[in-house]
Amino acid sequence: MTRKLPTKLRQEPLVDAVFEFRFKSVAPVSLILPGLFFNELDGDKSLSELPAAQIPKQVRDGDPMLQFTPTHQMQWDNFVISFSDRSLQVGCKIPSYPGWTTFKTAIKNVINILNNTGLVNE
Repeated sequence: MTRKLPTKLRQEPLVDAVFEFRFKSVAPVSLILPGLFFNELDGDKSLSELPAAQIPKQVRDGDPMLQFTPTHQMQWDNFVISFSDRSLQVGCKIPSYPGWTTFKTAIKNVINILNNTGLVNE
């Protein structure tokens, strides 16, 4: 007898979840992507600059510990999107993990927007 796996647990063990997409680009995408995403995504949104934005780009690029550090962030409905020049992160607002189905849909939406910009090389 085969039992179906549940799509949502009664008591969610996850408190936080983050998806990170690393890439190469020829443009300073941490300055470009927040505006593009703000325009493309529906729902409640707000943008903020993170402390790492104060570190000069040349320093961030030269330090392996800083290369993927987000410089800008967007609050989007139940999610947080963080931008660096080499990565994009989608996270759930703590403590409300909405479940994999909703999180996966948000990730796909964000990746589709990123792919459509033409700014990602590999």
